[in-house]
Amino acid sequence: MKGLAINHQMLHDVKMPMRKDYLTGNVSLGYPKTRILYDIQDDKIELKIPAFLALELYRKGCIPQDPEVTFPVSLSGKKIGMYRLADLRYPDTGENISITLVKA
Repeated sequence: MKGLAINHQMLHDVKMPMRKDYLTGNVSLGYPKTRILYDIQDDKIELKIPAFLALELYRKGCIPQDPEVTFPVSLSGKKIGMYRLADLRYPDTGENISITLVKA
């Protein structure tokens, strides 16, 4: 499976701070490539990612809140274009958020 990067951040490399462990230091959460689902069609990318990952992408500014702001998307290190956020949907069931990006 190829790694997807949004705004220069590989999604499977995002580390989310959870708590401080006094014996080993900081503990963080991350998701493997198998939990990051995407479908690339022409000028659109449909993502299905865990809710915590979507939240962290917003917190870090990888996905801007302004739908007019564009950002680069890469697949396995190869830039596939500039995109903008078109839609974000919460799940009916499960924990995956659906995000639609469209080419700018």
